Amino acid sequence: LLQGRHDRNCRRGAHAQCHLAVVGPTAICVVIIGCMVIDGAFDAIVIADAAPALGISMVLSAREVAFIYYHAMLNNLLVNATVLFCVVYLTLAALALAFRSEPHHRPHFRVLVPVSLIGNSAYSCVIVPRYYKLRREATFDPAYFDGWEAVGVARIVAAVAILIGIRIAFPVLCDFAVSTSRKRA
Repeated sequence: LLQGRHDRNCRRGAHAQCHLAVVGPTAICVVIIGCMVIDGAFDAIVIADAAPALGISMVLSAREVAFIYYHAMLNNLLVNATVLFCVVYLTLAALALAFRSEPHHRPHFRVLVPVSLIGNSAYSCVIVPRYYKLRREATFDPAYFDGWEAVGVARIVAAVAILIGIRIAFPVLCDFAVSTSRKRA
């Protein structure tokens, strides 16, 4: 149902505009999902309590390996700048799209808004507080990772919300691109 308009526009010869309209948001979502997959691998290490063989003489627990990773990544300027850019870009793009979209797109936003709220809430309320604690602590404490299963679940919820959001938003982006190109012509 939500995809129908996108398909009609693509059949009308607006295929190139549709694909160009989704390149930026797609790239941002791929970066976000990629980061979540990498973090998810460390979540799995913590939850399974199975440290990888590192090929060094020192033996580290799964939580120590995860602490080193998270502490290094969360204190890295490039990582923080990338995350900030992605969040700001997607937020501003979504607001612009919502305010400039046509009335027949309201059903998309009625679904997209709650899906986004669920995904963002899972990330903001469960993962971010854990990250904040790991970022500011300079010394390892295994208790930082107690109950880490909640982080794994929250990451899955956030990733699923992104994938659902992509499916809902892309037809709207395509329609917007087609209508904008027609107005310019």
